[in-house]
Amino acid sequence: MKVTARRTTLEPEEVRRTLTAAWLERFGVAPLSDSVSVLLAQIAQETGFRACWNFNLGNVKASAAGSVADAYDYCELEGVWEIENGARVDLIKGAPGTQFRAFATLDEGAAFYLATLFRHFAAAWPAVVAGDPLEFAVALKRAHYYTAPLEDYARGLSARFEELREPPLHTQAQIAAALERVGYEVEAGGYPDAVKQFQADHPECGNVDGIVGPKTRRALRTAIQVCA
Repeated sequence: MKVTARRTTLEPEEVRRTLTAAWLERFGVAPLSDSVSVLLAQIAQETGFRACWNFNLGNVKASAAGSVADAYDYCELEGVWEIENGARVDLIKGAPGTQFRAFATLDEGAAFYLATLFRHFAAAWPAVVAGDPLEFAVALKRAHYYTAPLEDYARGLSARFEELREPPLHTQAQIAAALERVGYEVEAGGYPDAVKQFQADHPECGNVDGIVGPKTRRALRTAIQVCA
């Protein structure tokens, strides 16, 4: 049945907890942190966490008008557009492409989101399990999940994945705590030296320069998982 469109602003950590619980309920095992981070990145890509409507986490569309009234709840949105043949196409209000699934709670939306990916986009699911945002973007494109250019979607998904991964490694304090966690002492004023020592011990970081870039963050997260 058609329901009123309602903006449901989300907090990433709340969504992480809900997705983790839904995963455990569905599969009987807890997901890896990076698996959930891939899902969070895709939700951020689709909604920005501020443009989510009726707890539809992946902006999953409903079926054609007239076929959904008795099947499930949906809402109609204004200002919907798609990319066709490289150009933006604005959809008329009421057109099938402006109808989206709607849910009463975040729990319901999270359960549906997982089920949709697992059942209808099964070829993309291994990338979720592996925590691989790039392969996830490729697989979703092959399955016609989105109409945006692959390069743009994959770039955005990868950037959001890095922002949302656990533990967060964005500030010097967060990185220092992570270094301490894996056995590197960060004395007062010694942060750059601790980073350099970690880089020297982990060649996959690339340069030994005391600068924490993507490779060093990746290596640090791997080291944390080993120590866990």
